[in-house]
Amino acid sequence: MYGGLKKSASRLALVAAAGVLSTGAYAADLGGDCCADLEERVAELEATTARTGNRKVSLTISGQVNRAIVYYNDGARSNTYLGLDNSNSSTRFGFSGDAKISPSVKAGFNILIDIRDKARSVLMTQAREDGSSQERSGNANGDHLMRMRAANWWLEHNQFGRITMGRLTVSGPTGTIDLGGVGVVATAGEGCIGDGLGFRNSTGSLSGTSIDTFSMACANPGAREEGVQWTSPTLAGFTVSASITEAAKIENSAENGIYSPVPAPAPALTVGGPSVGGGSIGRNIGVDLRYAGEFSGVRAAASAGWNRSVGNDDDGAFQLNSDFRQWGVAGSLL
Repeated sequence: MYGGLKKSASRLALVAAAGVLSTGAYAADLGGDCCADLEERVAELEATTARTGNRKVSLTISGQVNRAIVYYNDGARSNTYLGLDNSNSSTRFGFSGDAKISPSVKAGFNILIDIRDKARSVLMTQAREDGSSQERSGNANGDHLMRMRAANWWLEHNQFGRITMGRLTVSGPTGTIDLGGVGVVATAGEGCIGDGLGFRNSTGSLSGTSIDTFSMACANPGAREEGVQWTSPTLAGFTVSASITEAAKIENSAENGIYSPVPAPAPALTVGGPSVGGGSIGRNIGVDLRYAGEFSGVRAAASAGWNRSVGNDDDGAFQLNSDFRQWGVAGSLL
């Protein structure tokens, strides 16, 4: 799910080296230290450039910039907001790598970071283009807050599958399977663009009712949590996944609106934060079955999943108990 803009570090190094050559070659001077100087400059460039890896370890750098122009017209007022981060598939960058331990075993890692500023399409309203003041989080303007979407390592065997540990996407229902790439612009979750836009009453004033009242929060099933996950090898296009992670149900956050408690007493728990008072944060158990294949030029993908999130946190002042279950199916043809 990294999206576009994949760049090879070696290509970047070559481009940069070409720049050094073009700006430094003023004349055809073949004498003295020309070659030594060039080798020294190239060595300096290689030392400061991200590499694709070495003979044993590979490294991939990927990411995307997804900014949108959003126009609205509510019958009494219209406006155009320029350059908002598209909450359907936000701006992000990531690093991943793997290395072979033996012919049948390899290991790797995955880091994915979200650029979470306040100018997001999910936060826009008629009154504010760049979200609420709560998004400032002590920053001068609330921009460029970084959120860890994934941070995990994995160990994989050809016959027994892969074990992943760290921050990961839990096994369970898949919100949308998108073979056509449409989800980068818009998904089935209409709340991701203009969730805070309000409806107007007969007098033309804002009624206090917004799109959020009637739409799903800007989040698909499949939370990102800390835990461990097993993924089977692919057999005839089918893959099975199972995970045990922390329970997101008791975490109070607009980012995970479908998992939020009702209501959460202060102090509110936050996504990725520790349990209050050191109590047990609970567990989320999930399983799913996925398929991907192609027949006569038609690509097909489908998923069915279930998970259960049980939270129990007690700091002596208040208790949060929850038992939240969900299941879902999804599919796509191209």
